[in-house]
Amino acid sequence: MLYEELINAVSLVSSGLTEDAYNVYLSENKELSATRKTTLRDENVSLTAQINRLSKQNKDRANQLLVIKDERMIEQIQIEISEAMNQIDKHRATIAINQDKLVRTSMPTFTLEEYKILVQLMTKKFKKASMVQKDIIIRNIFLNLQFDGKKITNGICKEPFATLVSSDLVSLGWG
Repeated sequence: MLYEELINAVSLVSSGLTEDAYNVYLSENKELSATRKTTLRDENVSLTAQINRLSKQNKDRANQLLVIKDERMIEQIQIEISEAMNQIDKHRATIAINQDKLVRTSMPTFTLEEYKILVQLMTKKFKKASMVQKDIIIRNIFLNLQFDGKKITNGICKEPFATLVSSDLVSLGWG
């Protein structure tokens, strides 16, 4: 029973994936992609500047350690150096993540033909998939599915499906 409901849910989503929805998605994706790239690049520039500032401060602190004799001051400076190094490591990790995102946003989106094939094959592929594959498909399409024990009563799609499928169409299929 649940299996049939999941097939219906996937089928309902695939029926809402129209060429017009694809065109809207594509234009929004390009716009978002350009905006997102700018944001990521700006963040990397800012983080790099912070790394440079923290590195300079650490160099100055290390020079202070050479002349200071007070143990409490030495301990405090060592703590500050350690905290700054942790912050530098976090910034470098964030920069690496942002660089990865920049590479991924530069990848081409799927073509209209690939999109049409996806729509045509979605339900067929789901029916033939193993239980693990079905689980992965459902997790990639839906953010949330609600059941009343035997039927799906509500569902929220993940992006890009949420954008591509009108909420009216989805709500007609559930409850």
